[in-house]
Amino acid sequence: MVIISLGCHLSDNGQPVPRVLAEFDKADCDVPGISFPDSGITISFTVDDIYAGPYLICNSSSQGAHGSVSYYLSDIAYKTAKLTESYNELHTSIQGFVDQANAWNSSLKSGDPLMDSIDIIRNDSNRSVIVISSESNVQHCYRGYGYGAEVLFGKYLVHIGFESCEKGYASEYVTLMKNLESAAIKAIYRIEGLSFP
Repeated sequence: MVIISLGCHLSDNGQPVPRVLAEFDKADCDVPGISFPDSGITISFTVDDIYAGPYLICNSSSQGAHGSVSYYLSDIAYKTAKLTESYNELHTSIQGFVDQANAWNSSLKSGDPLMDSIDIIRNDSNRSVIVISSESNVQHCYRGYGYGAEVLFGKYLVHIGFESCEKGYASEYVTLMKNLESAAIKAIYRIEGLSFP
């Protein structure tokens, strides 16, 4: 569905409704190698004291050969104060996972196969995207976790993540995380009427 806005108008609660060229749709949850069920997709448009327009949530949780597998992607338009607060909370949480992995690694001998591999994909003032992976001696597989938060156009909070023990290498988990990130960012560019670089 396409929404064309010729000017600013007010929502039912008196909040100005931002100009949006298009809404999110289910196709925005298309990520290579991931299938988000319809029941895990939420698309809406809310303008109030917290939200500033469109939002998309893609969520999947299932059982794999080595335990639970989950994927998450969300694009949410927030008012400035909530955007900053939400990003800072996610960034702090992500840094906590990195600190925890570093502490774990420092307790092991160099070259121990149980050491965490920490791949930092993005890390700057408005982006924090990482993958932590390692051998699991309990599930006998290579486990990966992805955590990501980004601010886009000073309006959208991108939140992505996964947990899986179905891949064999850190590089496969990094590719998975980059695919989640790319899909989330492309969706925002599309609804803003911009070409994805």
